[in-house]
Amino acid sequence: MTPDENKKRIDAKSRGDQFVDGVRAKLARHLERQKKKGIEPKPGKLTIIQIPKKEGAPDWRENLAKTMAERKNPPLPGPHPTLLIDALVRDYLTPYLKGLGFRKKARRFWRDHGEIVDAITVWKYEYNDAWEGGFAIELGVYWKKHQLELGGHYADDPMPPHHCLLNHRLTKEMDKINDHWWKFKPNVDLRALVEEVIADLERHGFPWLKSRHNPRYIREYLEKHGERLRRMAKYFEESRAAREKMNQQRS
Repeated sequence: MTPDENKKRIDAKSRGDQFVDGVRAKLARHLERQKKKGIEPKPGKLTIIQIPKKEGAPDWRENLAKTMAERKNPPLPGPHPTLLIDALVRDYLTPYLKGLGFRKKARRFWRDHGEIVDAITVWKYEYNDAWEGGFAIELGVYWKKHQLELGGHYADDPMPPHHCLLNHRLTKEMDKINDHWWKFKPNVDLRALVEEVIADLERHGFPWLKSRHNPRYIREYLEKHGERLRRMAKYFEESRAAREKMNQQRS
């Protein structure tokens, strides 16, 4: 390993140390605030600070060394891709979508038209690391009246697109089922990436949402898929009841 490669390797580990230390410090401050309010962590609800290391299990530094050995080269200079996705949502997508009437919670956006709700969620790729990151954008259309008729429920809290009657990944080919992800490196031009995402929303995403507001489309869709939607609504209701029961048992 050359001196330059070794320096990059050390810098990568340093960034990893800083990131983990920052998360631990943030969690410690949160737990301290909760403790002052008299709120104790619920049994079984673990945090990064509380998770015990399994005997013989490698820590993140060993995993980093293993990943670096597999990748052959150190990561490119720049922020961690996960932090770049946070910046993309916070600094670009949020003001843009709020300007179009969307409300926001975390990485979920929704716009209420009365009987119909448009939903947008930014999903982070499960295997993001210091070398490469990825995200996807899910679109959904929620028909309040028909969702209730089919045994579902409506909440003012943002409805995730995958719970909507209609959902689709944002892609340049909205007429096809496509599990599209934006992949990028730490040295990505974030502004150019944002412009690409917004262009796809305007050319393909928003027209897809608007077309699903048509009463004729809704009627034909329900005639074709009504029975499947009833089963899906029943499944979501049972899942919600099971989560509530589990939370009651924990508390």
